Amino acid sequence: MNWGNPQVRFQREVVSKQFEGLRASEDVSQRVLVAGGSSVSFSIQPQLLREEFGLEVVNLGLPAGAGRGLHCEWALQEVRAGDVVVLAFESTGWTAGEQTLVTPLGSQFWYLTIGPQYEWKSLLGRLGVEERYQWTDIRPGGEHLITLGAKLAFKQPLFRYTKENLREGGYLAGTAGWGLQASSRLLELKLGSLQRELLLAMKREVEAQGARLVISLPWRLTEKSRLAEQRELNQKLILELSSYAPVLADERLGACGNLDWYADTVWHLTEEGARERSRAFGKGIRELPAAL
Repeated sequence: MNWGNPQVRFQREVVSKQFEGLRASEDVSQRVLVAGGSSVSFSIQPQLLREEFGLEVVNLGLPAGAGRGLHCEWALQEVRAGDVVVLAFESTGWTAGEQTLVTPLGSQFWYLTIGPQYEWKSLLGRLGVEERYQWTDIRPGGEHLITLGAKLAFKQPLFRYTKENLREGGYLAGTAGWGLQASSRLLELKLGSLQRELLLAMKREVEAQGARLVISLPWRLTEKSRLAEQRELNQKLILELSSYAPVLADERLGACGNLDWYADTVWHLTEEGARERSRAFGKGIRELPAAL
């Protein structure tokens, strides 16, 4: 049942690809599980990372709107001894502006795509997030129904992504041509208290499984004239995060000015951009002390 939500229907297809990647890597002694928002989905290419770096990677990206707690919960379902779990939240996902670990949209994704395969783990329960088997969470809201009705009335696609975007291991291939512009707005980032609590809890859970937790910052499209300033601001967040878990080395420091590498949002990369991001990611993983 998907309650007519095109995004949930599409997410079922994405999660199916993620399951394929997880099952295909069952006999691998060490995997890299990458959790985060859609910036993960559109930037981490498991096939390239296997072929060029010898890494077995599964892209576990979910929409950012599902909630950061859900991203962590999904990775915890599959983590095992020897794995490296990478939290690659959009930089804004680490700040106090996000006050909900699991949203109603996240509940839809969980119970209609991932949840049927698993039981809820303990991480979110210990953070005060109750199991949300409630029809009020899963049913479509008024905003969704109005949006769906408008798309039907104007004969627009019900969702902008299709199976044509899906690739191996959960990667989504973005396409150019959306008329996107680089952001000139600077983000001043400071780790929020709820996010700090989540990070500490996630680290305990991952290490209890004999695995390792690290952090990676996705690349946000930033106007070239503001790159140096944004990277300086991002470095402050990186320094703060690194006191809890290693942050992958990356010369772009979470900000990129190459408009040609971006698809439909300032977080979604085209296939060319994703290749570059994946190579930087693979290099960062390989440079982790005694990690792989």
